[in-house]
Amino acid sequence: MATRFYDSYGDYLQINSYLFGGGLRVYPFNTGLVLGADAGVAKMVIDSNVGLYGVSPAGWAAAGSVAYDFSKRPTGFGLIVGIRVVYTSIGTGSSAAGTAFVDIAWK
Repeated sequence: MATRFYDSYGDYLQINSYLFGGGLRVYPFNTGLVLGADAGVAKMVIDSNVGLYGVSPAGWAAAGSVAYDFSKRPTGFGLIVGIRVVYTSIGTGSSAAGTAFVDIAWK
């Protein structure tokens, strides 16, 4: 996940959160509905064009997704559209974020 803030002068502050880990995708009906879960190590990186930069210590994160695969074939490329929620815990802080996504995936 990433968030970028701009001010009226064009300067920005960007916060990226990363989830390094494994996941599982399940197709309950062979095609169509896709359920996903991911978990692993988390890091946050802050960057800007005014000299701010930082990398957090390691924490943990978990994510879940619900999507629809528009391909009618059980293998091959598919267009997948869905929503994803990510929870991140690093040190004494935590965050949650959600997003809509579009993926082109090989299955």
